[in-house]
Amino acid sequence: MKPIYKQYIINKLIPLLTNTSKGIIAYYILSNIYRRFNKQSSKYFEDSLLTIRYIYNNLEFYWNNNQFMFEDPKRLIENKRNWESLLNIKASAARFP
Repeated sequence: MKPIYKQYIINKLIPLLTNTSKGIIAYYILSNIYRRFNKQSSKYFEDSLLTIRYIYNNLEFYWNNNQFMFEDPKRLIENKRNWESLLNIKASAARFP
């Protein structure tokens, strides 16, 4: 992926990280763009017959009644801050090799 397209995509994805319906996909895409900086991992737990819990690269979410849910919206905000921090560090490192 060319750097100019990568930055354009990242700029579109970062604001979506706190969106309860699109945040999971944005997180997944960012994790795959930066997979060498993020150790890929996923876990699956069946909490009950109706609820399935997933953990993907430390982002926890649930599948219940045919929709994704989050335990705590504050975790989405924290996740966004973590991504912004990672991307700022990486951008600084790229400017000063």
